[in-house]
Amino acid sequence: MATPHNLQLMTSWKLANYVTIFCRLVHILLVLTPSFTCDSSNWATYTQDQGRVLDITSNLFVGGEGSKSITFETDSLAKCVMICYMNASCASMSYNMMNGTCYSNSNTASSINVIARYDIEYVYTEIPERHDGWYLVFRATQGIGQSVYDAWNNLGHSDDVTSVSANDYGCLTINGDLPCDKHFRHWRMNYWEGVSRVKYGFYSHGRGNFKLVVRGSGLDNITQTLSMANLLHSAGHDLHSYTGPYNYDSVEGYSNCLRRFYLSQSFDSCNEDKGWMFVSDGWGAVDCCSYEDRSSYPQFFYTLTNEAVTWTNQSAVGSAQVFAVFIKYE
Repeated sequence: MATPHNLQLMTSWKLANYVTIFCRLVHILLVLTPSFTCDSSNWATYTQDQGRVLDITSNLFVGGEGSKSITFETDSLAKCVMICYMNASCASMSYNMMNGTCYSNSNTASSINVIARYDIEYVYTEIPERHDGWYLVFRATQGIGQSVYDAWNNLGHSDDVTSVSANDYGCLTINGDLPCDKHFRHWRMNYWEGVSRVKYGFYSHGRGNFKLVVRGSGLDNITQTLSMANLLHSAGHDLHSYTGPYNYDSVEGYSNCLRRFYLSQSFDSCNEDKGWMFVSDGWGAVDCCSYEDRSSYPQFFYTLTNEAVTWTNQSAVGSAQVFAVFIKYE
């Protein structure tokens, strides 16, 4: 069943009248947790903010040691959401619609080492601005035969407006071991106002292998961000300090061989091609290179060293299960 982008569980003008009373009850439940705040005006402002509304996806349970969950017994989804929102340490919640159990989590489904599973009894909710401010807006899956570049450029399309299923709940996480049969595209990709930073990363088994953070402010859309000129920070390689030559640094990349999200240092012959990362979207229209010849696509390649790698040196090239992109607001 479709879920509206701007879902609000209760209108703020009704809810604000009850928050103060309910908040006191929740305060007792939390045993005077220091991070707990009780402010009905903040809630009213929150529910009116169309750019930061609750992200609701049905049938996902997030919990376990990695999420540092706190459990409460409630009688409605709205109260579960309020408990989470009023507690500053809560980033997401899973509500059991059968028995009223509310799991208040310190992390989200896209966080590392978090347990996520499909469960028809649960409704999963993320609270914006709680998971270090990063929103998962794009998640590509290795080897499923669908173009990453086409999914990225499918303007107006979003996958999070429908309930997840047992076949694709992994799409909301960075864990490639969980099922995902598509490339996940969040509606926030279409609304660029206020975005300050973008993070690109490659992940396997839920762990990050290669990450870089680029500037988002002052640009017109997310596609413009992947550029050496916009680079702010990198992890596990020398991109943040590299000042030498390069020839490709864009989402479009080298179209003839379908090398997308391409950061390339040199491009001459197959044996001399060097770079830091690229998404191989398939075998191109011309004779491409053996290092990108695979039985299935897309594939996600990155350097395993702290510098640009020669792509034919397979022992120094990593291959990831998941390519993920996050945004952060100002």
